[in-house]
Amino acid sequence: MRIQLLFRSLAASVLALPTLADWDPPVDPSRDKWVQSPQMGPGGYNVLSSQAIYPGGSPVSKIVADDWLCNDPRPVTDIHVWGSWWSDSPPPGWPGLFSLTIYSDIPAGPNPGDYSRPGDVLWSKTLQPTVRFWGDAVGELFYDPNKVLNSPSGLSPEQKVWQYNFTLDPQDYFRQQPGTVYWLSVQAMGITDTGHYWGWKTSLNHWGDDATWADLGISGQTAWYELRDPLDPTRSLDMAFVLTVPEPRGWVLIVGLGLAGFAAYRRIAR
Repeated sequence: MRIQLLFRSLAASVLALPTLADWDPPVDPSRDKWVQSPQMGPGGYNVLSSQAIYPGGSPVSKIVADDWLCNDPRPVTDIHVWGSWWSDSPPPGWPGLFSLTIYSDIPAGPNPGDYSRPGDVLWSKTLQPTVRFWGDAVGELFYDPNKVLNSPSGLSPEQKVWQYNFTLDPQDYFRQQPGTVYWLSVQAMGITDTGHYWGWKTSLNHWGDDATWADLGISGQTAWYELRDPLDPTRSLDMAFVLTVPEPRGWVLIVGLGLAGFAAYRRIAR
């Protein structure tokens, strides 16, 4: 009986730990490989990146991608992004699946229009994240680069921002080469109810080239297009995402609890 109570107590302690899948500032070099924080408020956008149905019934499958630099040899084990729903209206009953893809880099060329963009697909997973409310971003806009939603501008107000946390299984870790540029795309999948569209949030942090967008259709994918501010085309847009490794303090605490439990078990069992 005492042994059962001990292990119930240990299980409760582990469950009471902070959710390791979430990401919170400040930046921690022991945990964070790459950080582009969300831009909250005026000047911020949520860019349509969904497999959904436009008003009128036509399908849309838009993807957005942004570049990042591998700056250490640790594998990507967790991916965190921010986003919002068009008109702050998430779809009821949607299973919450996202397609995440990592690509090689096609560097910028010498001619105008030869901006850098995603290359070959190196890694791709369809995953269901944990989700938590991040905050209100009053004054930001939802943006459809095709300008079908809220035509002719493609812009509409919304303000509820959510954090989406993807924790990878060890066999799915993405291992990279330090000093190499990669691209990450994120797309909400399988939204079948008209009127619901997910957008990936922009970031104040700028690195490398502009983010890019493309459309997927029956005949394949369109070219990648630069993502610029629709109200100020001279301004580059980058996306909000964080790449992390497991949080050391959390794992140390779990291991410590396990060792303490084993020692207590041996004392009780004697």
